[in-house]
Amino acid sequence: MSSIYEWGFEWRHTSFLLFLLAVSGISPGPTPMPDARTSRRRTIERKGSVLDPHRPGEAGYSLTRLPRLYIITDRREVRGCREAREVANEEHLKILGRGVRAWNEWRRENIYEMPDLYGADLRGLDLTYIHLMRANLGECDLTGANLRKSFLVGAFMHGMILVDSNLEGADMRGCHLSEAKLAGAKMAGAVLNKALAIGVDFSGCDMESVMMLGTNLENSDFTGAVMTDVDLTDANLSGIITEGVKGYRFRKV
Repeated sequence: MSSIYEWGFEWRHTSFLLFLLAVSGISPGPTPMPDARTSRRRTIERKGSVLDPHRPGEAGYSLTRLPRLYIITDRREVRGCREAREVANEEHLKILGRGVRAWNEWRRENIYEMPDLYGADLRGLDLTYIHLMRANLGECDLTGANLRKSFLVGAFMHGMILVDSNLEGADMRGCHLSEAKLAGAKMAGAVLNKALAIGVDFSGCDMESVMMLGTNLENSDFTGAVMTDVDLTDANLSGIITEGVKGYRFRKV
C-alpha cells in the first residue's frame, strides 16, 4: 500500500505536505535513510475547527479533533510526490459545483478528508461563507470571486490568483499565501494572523482593519493599498514595497 494515502485522499503536492509539517511546529530534522522494507513516517496529531452542523450556511465553527496525518520522510517518496500530476481532485470539483451549502455539508460529514482543488479555475464564483480549512488551493484562479466571510484557516494558497476578489471578513489565519496575486482585492476585516505571505501582490487592495499579527510579509508589494487601522504587530516587513500606501505610516528602518 502506498504510504501517501490515508482515509481515501491523495497528497499530490509536495509543497502542501511540507507546509502541513511546518505549521505543525515540528522540524523534520535530518532525513533518515530509507528502510528496505518500510518507509519511516512521522505521526502528527493536529487539532482544528469545523463548521458547526447546527448553523448550516454560516461561518460558525466549533473545535473538534482532526485526523492523524502521516507525513512521509523517505526521500524516494518525496521525489515521487514531485513527479505526481498536480491537478485538482475531480470528485471535489463536482461537489463544489453543487454550491456552497452542499460543499459545507460535505465538509461536516467528511471532516478527515482534505479538499484538493489544486489549480482549479474558479473565476467569478460566489463562495460566500465557504469552508476551505486546510484545503489545497495552490495555483487556483479565483479572479473576481466572492470569498466574503470564508473560512480559510491553514489553507495552502501558494501562487493563487485572487485579483479583484472579495475577501472581506475572511478568516485566513495560518494560511500559506506566498507568491499569491491579490491586486485590487477587497480585504476589509480579514484576519491573516500567523500567515506565510512572502512575495504577495497586495497592490491596490482595500485592507482596512485587516489583522496580520505575526504574519510573514517579506518582499510583499503593498503599492497603493488602503491600510487604515491595519494591525501589523510582530509582522515581518522586511523588503516590502509601500509606495503610495494610504492610511498607514511605515517606519523607515
